[in-house]
Amino acid sequence: MLALEIKIQMETQSLWSFLHDSSLICVKSDSFERNAILEFKNENITGKIEQENEINWNVKIENVSRLIALKWELWPGNAPELNGLKISEQEKLTREYQEKGRTTSVNWNDFEKIFNRESIWIKDGTIITKESGILFETYGHTEKADVMYEIKIYGSLIKCIQSDQKEIAIEELIKIGNEYWENAK
Repeated sequence: MLALEIKIQMETQSLWSFLHDSSLICVKSDSFERNAILEFKNENITGKIEQENEINWNVKIENVSRLIALKWELWPGNAPELNGLKISEQEKLTREYQEKGRTTSVNWNDFEKIFNRESIWIKDGTIITKESGILFETYGHTEKADVMYEIKIYGSLIKCIQSDQKEIAIEELIKIGNEYWENAK
């Protein structure tokens, strides 16, 4: 029997230090230009950069092939009672409860309209890079309605542009974010 081994080069880059506690305030996509732009406001990082005006960051994904928005739905059963339990037991019961939930797909155009009403408080994000392109992933919940969303965008190139039109490397934002969180402890 002949075995075929295929190795896929893949790099995962955490965006936690940049995206954690930021607000996703706008999402726009352009089918003709094949791009998506996600605008983030992150006061933690803004405070670390010298500037005259408030800065937001536009993460632009180019040559987009897939836009996916998922809504997390809680399991309809009762949430576990956590009062009086050890933290490890609380975490275990919470994880088991959350695993019973599910995600459902959301129409992308409808998803973009959410930002007419409110923003999404971001928890985490990653960029996965392969030979075939990049995957930008992030998730968080709406600040008013407390609805959890997961976003996945597949493309070939990712850039970050400040609201003052200055391009900044994602690695630089991660570095600034790391410095902020190390000093916040």
